[in-house]
Amino acid sequence: ANILFVGRLAPNKRIEDLILAFHWYHRAVNPQSRLIVTGSERSCPRYAAMLRLLAHALGLANVCFEGFASPGGLTALYARASLFVSPSAHEGYCLPLIEAMAADVPVIARRTGGMPEALGGAGILYEGLSHAQLGELMGEAIGNPAVRGPILASQAARMAAIRARRPEEELRTLLAELGA
Repeated sequence: ANILFVGRLAPNKRIEDLILAFHWYHRAVNPQSRLIVTGSERSCPRYAAMLRLLAHALGLANVCFEGFASPGGLTALYARASLFVSPSAHEGYCLPLIEAMAADVPVIARRTGGMPEALGGAGILYEGLSHAQLGELMGEAIGNPAVRGPILASQAARMAAIRARRPEEELRTLLAELGA
């Protein structure tokens, strides 16, 4: 199983929570698993170093730090992903959630910031879970068809709704409401 995170490596992303949840998942649920952390380290190199130290201290040789990925590289990562997880404690709209849904990758995200809006009722939103509980949820989303199927169906519906939007009309409506 390949669990994927995409985003800047910055403290608000709470990637340490994902590593700790992955540690539980890898030890208790699926030892044939890998966590792939993809994103730029430039804004917070000390945080990125701390994440590597945490993975090493937990004995997790299968936490892969991929750094910045090109558009083609991201496409390949999503194609291999079994699950996308965003543990961010503060987030805007979070484009990687949309990218994961577009690639038919089940999404789990913390219920915060713009992530509920981006998911629009799709995927799984969580809050207040321990690392073990998040690890268990990851296992269910990957390995339980009764959980995975509805996640993917909800995400397909969300992507259909996004693709059906008419941004020009939405913009005209917004501008009209502002009197512009």
